[in-house]
This record gives sequence, C-alpha cells and structure tokens, in this order.
Amino acid sequence: MTLSPRERSYILIEAYKEFLLSVKGLALNTITVYENALESFVEFQNNIIDVTDSDIESYIEFMSKKGLQASTQSHHLSTLKMFYSFLIQKKIIEENPLNLIDLPKKIKRLPKAISEDEMKRLLQSCEGNESEDIRLRAMFYLLYATGIRVSELANLKISDIQDAENDGFIRVLGKGSKFRIVPIGETAKKYVKDYIQKARFEFNPKGGEYLFPSPKYKNKPLTRQRVFQLLKEVSEPLGIYISPHGVRHSFATHLLENDANLRTVQKMLGHADLTTTEIYTSIADKQKQKVLEEKHPLSLLFEDE
Repeated sequence: MTLSPRERSYILIEAYKEFLLSVKGLALNTITVYENALESFVEFQNNIIDVTDSDIESYIEFMSKKGLQASTQSHHLSTLKMFYSFLIQKKIIEENPLNLIDLPKKIKRLPKAISEDEMKRLLQSCEGNESEDIRLRAMFYLLYATGIRVSELANLKISDIQDAENDGFIRVLGKGSKFRIVPIGETAKKYVKDYIQKARFEFNPKGGEYLFPSPKYKNKPLTRQRVFQLLKEVSEPLGIYISPHGVRHSFATHLLENDANLRTVQKMLGHADLTTTEIYTSIADKQKQKVLEEKHPLSLLFEDE
C-alpha cells in the first residue's frame, strides 16, 4: 500500500511528537503547540517532506495575507526548521529548506509589572479568616515570593514543600520536566503553613497529593484558569490589572530594581538562557531612571522653572 504525501506527513509528525516527548522531555501542552503549527503547514502544502525554500516563501506570504503577526509567523517557521532538523537526523531528507529563510523579526514586548506599592496593596487585600481567604493569601504570597509560573503553582505537591519548614526552600517542577529549588521566604512560608493547617482539608477532605487541590475534581490540582480568576476578583476592585504571570514579572523586576544578582534571578525563574532574564533589567533600569528624575536634588531644584 502506497501512502500519499499527506498521510506520510502526518506519520512523520507523530514520530516527531514521540521524539519531543521521550527524548526532549517536553510537556504535552508544548508538543501540541508544535503539532498544530506543523499541521497548519500540511494543510497549506499538502506535503511536509518534499519542500523547497520557494514553498516556504509562499507559506510566509500566505501567513502574511491571513494577518498573522510576525511573532506567530516566526513560531511556525521555527517549528518547521526544528522538524526538518529532526528529519535530517533520521536521514529522511538531506537539506533543511529553511536554512536560507530569514525569520520575521519579532517585536520585543517588555513584560508588564506593577509597582511595589501596588503589589503591597494587592497582598494586603487578601484578608479574612474563611478557608477561601486563607487559601488565597497562601497562593498569592507564594507566587510573589518565589516568582514561579501559575502552572508550577497549580502543580505543587505537598511533598514539594515539606522541606520549606526547615530549610526555607520548595521544589518546583518547571519546563522540560526539570526540577529546581526555590527559596520561599518567611512570610510566604507562614501563610502556606497556616493554609495547610487551617484550610486545605476544606478543599479536599481526603488530603491528596496537591498543595492546592481542586474542590471539584478528585485528585486534580486547582486549574490555572481558576487561579487567574481569583487574582482578577481581588485585583480589579483595587484598580490593579495583573495576571498570575504578571506577578512573576513583578517578582523579577522588583528584585532587579533592588540590585539582586541577575544569575540568581535567572535560577529562581527557571530560565535556561540568561538573555531571557535580561529583559527585566530594561524595566528595572527605567524605574531607577524615573526615581532619579523625580528624587535627585537637581530635579527638585528646577521643578518650579
């Protein structure tokens, strides 16, 4: 039985997905994003194997006409380039059709962080002694104290924080299924301990392995969407608009504003590349410049002129 180019393309995509999972150790959500990009190209080209640089250029033109942003186009092309490198490794093709293609330039957007004062107001608003309040306080202090991703927060297990009481560190499962050790700080440690002792059983009477279990689904963690919703319910009445990822951005920015070591921040964030962390220095430098302009004696001397 002879396979059509389209059928063979999908078989190779499945092989690539297995490679990303078993060899690269990527998360299933990440693999799905790559799969969607590859399948989009198959829909356009009807063949992912016998491809030339002209075909790639036609695909770029097609994506542009569809109105896809440069960042999205770049993601699709980067995914294709990695896929063809895999095919070369497997000796299915000899040359990568994207070697001579320039990827669309992404517009660098600085992460959005709130001020230290706004963060203080947000954290202080997490008051009350009901179980929901105690959980909310533990979650938000933990997010800001550690800079972990909302997915990492949701997937924290009791076993990941058992050493926090003694040595002040938690274990976080990050991207690529890699663990890292992150300091938690005394204040966040106190609120997490209060939550475990006073409120956690209300959300899962049988215990379970997750620090923040879902009240709705047995043996499942609280969803990222629910964490986002809880933060929104608290922040928007204060006139503060921030996502859980924005708390992570604020964590990094505030540390660098207060002269923390860049590599230390990199390790806490779980960034593989230092250049990913360096983007926060731009925000910190702008904030320092603003403080200088507002507080320096020369600025005050001439403000009435």
